[in-house]
Amino acid sequence: MFIAFGASIQGFLRGCRPFVCLDGAHLKGKFKGIIVSAIALDGNNSMFPVAYGVVESENAESWEWFLVALKEAIGCPNGLVLSSDRQKGLDKALLAVYPTAEHRECMRHLYSNFKKRFRGDILKKHLWGAARAYTSSTFQYLMERVQMADSRVVDYLRENHERNRLVIDMMDVIRHKMMIMVNKRRRDARKWSAKLVPGATKHINNLTKDLRNYKVLRCSDEQAKIEGPNSRCDVRLAERTCTCRRWQVSGLSCVHAIAFIAKMKLNAEEYASSYFTVDVRK
Repeated sequence: MFIAFGASIQGFLRGCRPFVCLDGAHLKGKFKGIIVSAIALDGNNSMFPVAYGVVESENAESWEWFLVALKEAIGCPNGLVLSSDRQKGLDKALLAVYPTAEHRECMRHLYSNFKKRFRGDILKKHLWGAARAYTSSTFQYLMERVQMADSRVVDYLRENHERNRLVIDMMDVIRHKMMIMVNKRRRDARKWSAKLVPGATKHINNLTKDLRNYKVLRCSDEQAKIEGPNSRCDVRLAERTCTCRRWQVSGLSCVHAIAFIAKMKLNAEEYASSYFTVDVRK
């Protein structure tokens, strides 16, 4: 059984970044099976259900069936990233159905297994830092720090890495909860007067608070070099890029871009991706 409502499909394609988390969970009650889901994130970083379904067991064939149905519903948007905790058979199914999409492993799942073998705040700090890195050089540096702390870690990483209801009733309960969630978010969005969703507005305001340590060296009205406490980056406003890559990856201006935008007396909200606008959220 596969369910993807038209409103969910359009909401994902029009209002969410091309990032989908895939997950599965065992049904523990009288009626067995696996409930599988595809969840996105909206501009306010709230979970947005795209599709869900029930399969007999967790294997490559079941996941491939679900992914084929998902692809028929949403296609393969440009820059699509699919994240999972690498359930049984999912890697094989992803390669078969979405060979051109980016495939990533859920860091929370990876770390929950990792910390059973390796303990310590140093490892935790550097491993999470590597997972959040925006550049290859930062990632490599932090992974080297991890290996210095415990040489076994890299080898380990390379080698590894509602349920009691009738199925029909359960699917209807999920549908009902989705309706309530979407309606609440729509009503909340109608109360927002800003151009961007609260999370994006807060992000920009936080970065704007302290720009004294950033020096803007303009090359033109569209390009500048930004010197900060620990960085020196090139910003291009028209292309919405910064060499730190945070702007490109997140869709929200990085601190270097904010410094340039403030210097030019422009509105930082105008340089945020449409994913973060209240109009799209509505």
